[in-house]
Amino acid sequence: MKKWIAILLLAAAVPLTALEIFIGPRFSLGHTYDYGSDYGNYLDFNNATRRPSVHPSLGAFAEIRFTPLLALQPELMFTESGFKDYTDWTMENRSTQKYLEAVLLAKVIVPKGRTNLQLFAGPDLRYGIGTWHYEVDYLPLFDYDREARREADIRNTYLGVMAGAGLCLKRGYNSLQLDIRCYHSLLNVDATDAVRRKPAALWLNLGYGFYLGTRDRSAQPVRFKNVSPRDTLVAGSEDIAANPFFSAYIASGYIQKQLQIHAMIMDKMLGLGQAESFMPFDTEVHIVEPVEILAGLKHPAAGVWRHRFRVTRRGTTRTYNLWFAARKRQEPRYIPGVMGATRANMEVQYDLFPEVRSAALARVRHAANRSLQPVIVDTRVLENGKSGKDAWREEWTVRAGSETISVLIDFNVGPFGILNYALVQ
Repeated sequence: MKKWIAILLLAAAVPLTALEIFIGPRFSLGHTYDYGSDYGNYLDFNNATRRPSVHPSLGAFAEIRFTPLLALQPELMFTESGFKDYTDWTMENRSTQKYLEAVLLAKVIVPKGRTNLQLFAGPDLRYGIGTWHYEVDYLPLFDYDREARREADIRNTYLGVMAGAGLCLKRGYNSLQLDIRCYHSLLNVDATDAVRRKPAALWLNLGYGFYLGTRDRSAQPVRFKNVSPRDTLVAGSEDIAANPFFSAYIASGYIQKQLQIHAMIMDKMLGLGQAESFMPFDTEVHIVEPVEILAGLKHPAAGVWRHRFRVTRRGTTRTYNLWFAARKRQEPRYIPGVMGATRANMEVQYDLFPEVRSAALARVRHAANRSLQPVIVDTRVLENGKSGKDAWREEWTVRAGSETISVLIDFNVGPFGILNYALVQ
């Protein structure tokens, strides 16, 4: 449990992703109707029954993802709406209007494999175009244009609220969206507000979004010509070489891209910039939890493993640690660790973060450096300290502005394999 709490905290600490933009067509079919106290009184007085009135909506949308969990979705639609009711006088009343509709939805995305749940809501502005037809038993009674609607005190522009939920299915870089949404106008049909009757609708929506960003092929898992995944388990680090799919997977362009991104993020924290190109080397992979591989999936379905690798930039070689936590039908979540050769596991590293930083800040000499965020730039096992299988000492190097501070930590493996630690004062 503690490990997964650490994973969530680490995921929250990862910087926001670059904007992702999708654009595409949208088509809807919806039951449109009117509501309000006066409309209810009208139905009661005439013994009328409201019947399903299905109308289409067609247009385009753009989805702007700021993070994997948050997005904005503007839409521009041509929408037809209206109502249909049937009275005891054997008369059927029908109303049909056409609108140009602008919507701005705020979306919360809940990842679930290749299918994401989406919850959204936002303002909806409708502007009447063309004519507004009103018929009784298929005989036209009114045919309003915009000027006639104004003279009859029939509102031409409506401000409403759109809300709903749906699914987003990934299709490579693109996405297929299917959702159900409801619309409620905040304004009455009557421009004078003397009659309390407002339009509403319940829509079933289908959209297809095309990804507008650069498609980085190196960030995708390679298609192996002679190796196909099958149901198997990589139980430990010694089993990696015997598993051709996992061996090819961790050497693929996708994994190498994630290692590069992690190194660039860490170097940016050190103020080194991202000008130079580089390649990770001396990569060591350690299985933390057994890695499950299922046939038909491009990524492992479960398990945790760590990459320890080195990068040389601007004449300096640094050691980085990056964990991957696999999830069914999704790309694995990556979890950054401290730099260096520490033997501390993921949970202990994140327990130590605040303590090591506090200890380092307490030793800062210059007041200006105390206001800066300290960064752990290296860790190493001391050969001249207590060093063994179950007990050892490490030196963690912290940079706080222009000062570099060393913090010593003693580790030991206690009962049930629990790793204990204590800062050396």
